[in-house]
Amino acid sequence: MASLPVAGGRRIAHNTGSLFLSRVVVAGASLAALPVLYDGLGPRGFGVWALLGVLVALVSLADLGLGTAQIREVARAHDAAGCRRARAALGLGMLCSVGLGLLALLGTLVCWPVLARLFHVGDLAHEARDGALWLMLGVLLDQISLPWRSMLAGTQRYTAIAWTTAATALLGAVFAVLVVRLGGGLAALGASTAVTSAIRAAVLMTTAHRGIGWLTPRVRGIRRADVRAAARYGLPVQVTRATGVVNSELGRLVVGGSFGPAQVAGFDLGSRLLSVLRLPPDLLFTVLFPFAVSGVARHGRDWLDNFYLTTTRYVVAFAGPCAAALVVCADPLIRCWIGQPVPWAAATVAILAPSYALGLTAGAATLVTRVEGRPDRETWYLLLALALNLALVPPLLRLCGPLGAALSTAIAITVSSGYFAVWFHRATGRPLVGLLRAIRPGVVAAFVAGVGGGLAAPYLPEFAGRTGAGLTVLCRGGAVLLIAAVVLVATGLVGGAERTWLTALWRRWAQYGRSLLTRQPAAPVGGGVPDATIRKDVP
Repeated sequence: MASLPVAGGRRIAHNTGSLFLSRVVVAGASLAALPVLYDGLGPRGFGVWALLGVLVALVSLADLGLGTAQIREVARAHDAAGCRRARAALGLGMLCSVGLGLLALLGTLVCWPVLARLFHVGDLAHEARDGALWLMLGVLLDQISLPWRSMLAGTQRYTAIAWTTAATALLGAVFAVLVVRLGGGLAALGASTAVTSAIRAAVLMTTAHRGIGWLTPRVRGIRRADVRAAARYGLPVQVTRATGVVNSELGRLVVGGSFGPAQVAGFDLGSRLLSVLRLPPDLLFTVLFPFAVSGVARHGRDWLDNFYLTTTRYVVAFAGPCAAALVVCADPLIRCWIGQPVPWAAATVAILAPSYALGLTAGAATLVTRVEGRPDRETWYLLLALALNLALVPPLLRLCGPLGAALSTAIAITVSSGYFAVWFHRATGRPLVGLLRAIRPGVVAAFVAGVGGGLAAPYLPEFAGRTGAGLTVLCRGGAVLLIAAVVLVATGLVGGAERTWLTALWRRWAQYGRSLLTRQPAAPVGGGVPDATIRKDVP
């Protein structure tokens, strides 16, 4: 029976708690601002803004995979040679980030006429171009600060990243709402986003320089071996990230090119709501990456295998029931959020939620591939997902209209995730039965809760109006999650030792939260709590 080191458990608990609160703030700020933007810009203007967001997402990932490579080198910097390699990787990342950011700004300016015609922007073309240029300036500023962000992440100082991200997200949401309320359009929204990016970059760079100044980027120390090592590790990560982002954003691009910005608005709203489902697992994987790199270096392959199965077990137990709740509550959830029915958005949520949950089950495996220095292993399954998506989009668009984009994405994620799970275990010599045992409680709970909640929904109270829609969500969602909780306990998800640990960890997090509110010092989160047991025999 292997267990996490005490210091590691405390650090993970603290980082996860900080990042969770930060992501909740970020998601809450975005969800609160979007109805205002939708109402102020109108469906067509909001659709154009969503397409500009896709452009930013595609450009932001073009860091040649050096972001992950930098975090990995910083996490491995335990001696003089490791520190030199880390500084060189950070210096190389700084050069590439600035160059790519400037290239993105110039490319947007040159290619804008083509983009405007492709996505039927029409009379909003001039204003949208100015907004796009402001957004690209924000991307450049974020790229410049990337090495300093990697310094904080690689040394597992996620609290600074968390609070900076949360504060600037709130500020950005306030700016956006004020801009729309004052009658501003796409250009003014882009400018407010660029200002927010500048503030975030300045805070991150200052914080990293003060706390880890000895690890600042160095261009002079870059060697050919450093460039080769960064390319060998980073380029597969780049392909993987690019494929994943293109796959997730393909629906918006296809709908925009085929039906125009107004239909993009509904698809975008549904997709953004689904991002809440991915929020906790994504931040958990973010925190666990540098920790797992250090853990496997100290404890070996067996530790990593146990770590992988336990992580998968709890991610599936969370994602499955939550996806079932989203499917059952899709329509009232959209009405509560936006204040009016948006059928395309509700249908997008119901179609994509199960596949997103299934895709999250592969998250721990992709984490392991990066920890083991083989990020190329996850690239192929994402390429398969993209190929399937591209192949399925044309016929499904003809059959189902705009919903064909959501259906093609759901099918592609489901097939490729299942393929990757089998292939990963065979390629690495890990028994597939361990994965099946790990995901069994979450999958069974999701299926039973989804079916039970769907059958019970017509018999549960349903209320009119925005507030009534919220009450309907509480009734339906509560029923689904209650059924799922009963099934999870019945299938033996949590044993006695784990219940003790989770109870103690919850108390520590509650104490940490009270200390933030009262500004009183608290014991370190996780202190005195037995470490999470990573069991070899996951039932």
